[in-house]
Amino acid sequence: MDRKKQSAVVTYTLRALLTKNQSEVPQRPEILALLARHMVGMEQGFSALNVLKSQGATVYLCMEPSVLNAYSRKEIRELTGIDAFVPYDRLEETKARFSSFFIPVLSFSFISDLLRFNEQRLFTQTILWALMKGKTVTALEIGSNPYHSIWDDNGLNQGSPFFKHELKNQLNQFRGFGIKMFADEQEVKQYFFSPFTSKRIITAKEIEQMVSQSHSEIFIDSRTVITPLAQDLAKENKIEIYKE
Repeated sequence: MDRKKQSAVVTYTLRALLTKNQSEVPQRPEILALLARHMVGMEQGFSALNVLKSQGATVYLCMEPSVLNAYSRKEIRELTGIDAFVPYDRLEETKARFSSFFIPVLSFSFISDLLRFNEQRLFTQTILWALMKGKTVTALEIGSNPYHSIWDDNGLNQGSPFFKHELKNQLNQFRGFGIKMFADEQEVKQYFFSPFTSKRIITAKEIEQMVSQSHSEIFIDSRTVITPLAQDLAKENKIEIYKE
């Protein structure tokens, strides 16, 4: 066994012991990530999980069988830095211990199943349960945002305007369920580690990028500051700003 490496389980146990009875120490979030496959790609999802792990979050990973048909657990460990797994067939009995659920790869079927309240799919059932229990649910939107550059990179940007509009509309409905959406890995880091990082600033340059990608709205929270010039540019291009 490589003594230079500690498993995630050992690391989490040591951290819990070190911070026990130290209420002044900021507690890192404990997160259950639900990992599904997606045709657009999973690289950004893996990267987001790496960000969470490297920043000190306690992350457990539950994977749908389709993921394990494509990757071994060893490959998943290498890609994400995580080796604390919740077996798929034990998700139902272990979900209650978690207060935060993260969807790193947001596939079309995941969104569709949730919008249809399809509780026959275990991951969908878990997210519906989490929302009804008032737990935190977050997701990386890249896989289902047809205007993201990853679609161009994979040659999947040739869909009709109506097709893209419908995908974007589903994404907005998904957000309306109370699920916090992240545009990229940096937003993941800022959201989960706000006590340790500065606020996100939206500049005019970012609004210009949104215009080029045909975005019509932007959602911001208390951790986000939008500059006056960016606000003016958004208004000029009829981009609605919503506060979460």
